[in-house]
Amino acid sequence: MRARQIGIRVAMVFGLSLAGCDDPNKVADTASAVIGAAGGTVTTPAGASVQVPAGTVTVDTTFTVTESSSTVPAAIGKAVGPVYRFGPSGTVFQKAVTMLLPFSPSAVPAGVNPAFALVVLTAPDGTTNYTSLGSAQLSDATHAYAQTTHFSECVVA
Repeated sequence: MRARQIGIRVAMVFGLSLAGCDDPNKVADTASAVIGAAGGTVTTPAGASVQVPAGTVTVDTTFTVTESSSTVPAAIGKAVGPVYRFGPSGTVFQKAVTMLLPFSPSAVPAGVNPAFALVVLTAPDGTTNYTSLGSAQLSDATHAYAQTTHFSECVVA
């Protein structure tokens, strides 16, 4: 019985470390869809999305949007929302796609106006080599968007 309890505890700890969170009930915010030449949109339950215009791809392609456990180094900036991984990773497009990212207004530093001061940062998957895609445009009070021609990890900062 004791060995079973230890095994269950190890499995629980291992599972939590893989999930990257302290809440065992939290489900990663993720969505995927096959999009072809006609274009389309993939949206997660939290509202992160990618809008793919017609002609961006010529064959059916599986697009994914997944919340990542990555963090932004403090020297780069302060993330005000979760990091999302957009896929297919490393893909470069003929036309820009629009990424919509959720952020938390309460995470924006006091005195900073989100309408003018937020940027979208991007880094190759699994790295902390963040660079700016430029100013984030607000879609509403909790979502910002930017355009890109390549996929990687992105966050509002």
